Amino acid sequence: MSNAGEGSSKSYTDVSNPGAAVTDRSVDGWIYQPFEETPPGREGQTVVTMAMLPNLKQFARDPRDWPMFIQTFKNMVHNMFVSDAHRLTLLHTMLASNLRTGMSQILTSPMAYRNALQELRRKYGQPHLVVQTYIQGLMDLPPVRGDTIEAFSSQLHGAVSTLESSGYGHELE
Repeated sequence: MSNAGEGSSKSYTDVSNPGAAVTDRSVDGWIYQPFEETPPGREGQTVVTMAMLPNLKQFARDPRDWPMFIQTFKNMVHNMFVSDAHRLTLLHTMLASNLRTGMSQILTSPMAYRNALQELRRKYGQPHLVVQTYIQGLMDLPPVRGDTIEAFSSQLHGAVSTLESSGYGHELE
C-alpha cells in the first residue's frame, strides 16, 4: 500500500457516500481503504507514541488543521495500534472537548472507529471545505500594504503549500 501523498491514483468508495470516489492521494484517503493489519513488534514505538500524545495539539473543528491532524493521527495511532478500541480511545483524547461532546454518540463503541473517522472527515476534512477555509482566512487578512506584503505572501505560500502537500491541490484550480 502506498502512503498518502506519494502519487498513487487508486480510488476507493466512500462507504458513507457510495457514489463518491476518494483517491488515496489525499491526506485522508486511507480512511476509506480496507485497514491493513498492524505489523507486530511495534511495542517500543507505541510507548513513544503514548508519551508524545499529551503534547500534541487537539483537533478543534478548524478545517485548516485537518490535514496535519489526520496525518499525525494515522502515523502515531492508526499505524501503531492493532485494536480499534485503542484507536478510538486515542482518537477521543486527540479531539478538543467541545468536539468530543458533539461526537459523543459516535465515540461510544470500538465498532464505530471507522464511522468516527468518516464523520470527522465529512464535517471537517472535505477538500472543498479545507480549501474554502484557507481562502476565507486569506480574505480576512487586513488589506495588503507595502509593509505587510511579505506577511501576506508568506501566508498565501503556506496555504498553497499545505493544500498541495495534503493532496488538495486539484481544488485550487
